[in-house]
Amino acid sequence: MTDVTDWFKDMDFWRNVSPMFNWDEASVEVDLGLSLLQLSQGKSLLDLPCGLGRLSLEFARRGLSVTAVDLMPFYIEEGRRRAKAEGLQIDFIQDDMRSFIRPNAFDAVWNFGF
Repeated sequence: MTDVTDWFKDMDFWRNVSPMFNWDEASVEVDLGLSLLQLSQGKSLLDLPCGLGRLSLEFARRGLSVTAVDLMPFYIEEGRRRAKAEGLQIDFIQDDMRSFIRPNAFDAVWNFGF
């Protein structure tokens, strides 16, 4: 059993919640993100946590250089699979967002809950 303070490490929880992610709204959400962040093609974005990569994929489709980090290995695997299928170059990294460090590497960080 996972300690209540570490609920976010519960893989079964994330497997069960992933069907609720709305892939159809990714384009609208990225439109909003780009208008807020004012990022243009070629800029670098850190998607943290990235989940299954639904927004990472859309940001990459728009020409951003995307690094996507999530704790759940099956999310990272699925994101990599989808990116490969589309020919998108996204750096998917399985790591804890509390300890992930890459100083001065990104033009912006995207943290979007569902």
